[in-house]
Amino acid sequence: LTCSTRSKSLRPPVSTFTLPVTALLDYLHCPRLYYFSRRTGLEGEMLRALVDEPRFRSGSLSAADKGQVAHRVLEQVDMRSSTNRDEIRRRISETGYPLNVRDTAEIEEGVTAFIQEAARLIGPLSAVHRERPFLLALKGSGFTLRVRGVMDLLFEDREGRPVIVDYKYAAFEGRELNTYRDQLRTYALAFRRETGIIPRTLLWSLREHTVRDVSPSADELDGWEAALLQAGSGIAGREGGNPTLWPGKSREECEKSDCDYRGLCLSCPS
Repeated sequence: LTCSTRSKSLRPPVSTFTLPVTALLDYLHCPRLYYFSRRTGLEGEMLRALVDEPRFRSGSLSAADKGQVAHRVLEQVDMRSSTNRDEIRRRISETGYPLNVRDTAEIEEGVTAFIQEAARLIGPLSAVHRERPFLLALKGSGFTLRVRGVMDLLFEDREGRPVIVDYKYAAFEGRELNTYRDQLRTYALAFRRETGIIPRTLLWSLREHTVRDVSPSADELDGWEAALLQAGSGIAGREGGNPTLWPGKSREECEKSDCDYRGLCLSCPS
């Protein structure tokens, strides 16, 4: 992978294209992050393993893997009443991940706390939709952006209001909080397009057992739709093979970040 400086012209946007919501969020944070993570085939986990970071030598699962385990368990259990610890531990072991005792206990506590909160929120007659896919079509100037994604959990609360929950195995601070809030804005935008209703949106930390209400207003959703279209236009108008076409952060910001692609990015001209 080289950082050529040739041909910095942009191509006209294609007429229709589809992107996962996470790709658009990468681009909005840093176009060059989008390039490295989406156009080169280089995965962040692979790069961290190559440099032998301490977290890969600790014997403990990464936060991302713990999140995958918790998601698999929460796909299977009864959200209204399944707080049986034996069942939760069995479901965790059945995921097949190489879990140590500490990881298992940590995930068990996070899953149990979430189920208890969900049981309190879910209306008695509500359907419970888990891993609910969506496809949101947004029309820009001369192109259509189709945004795809999956909502972790959708239900109606005890007052009959639709609620979308996104659960993460992370602390909610700084860039991560903004990214997760924007992800839920996209879900809310898709739900409003389908139903005409703006849902309540909740962000739940499986690690810290805390919930944040990040419900958007109508004006916020309108502004977010415009931001997604702007990102889509920028992605569609760039050729994929030249990193210098994708603007990065300043060198100072890059050096302070924990971006998986920092080393590659710093080797490229601005």
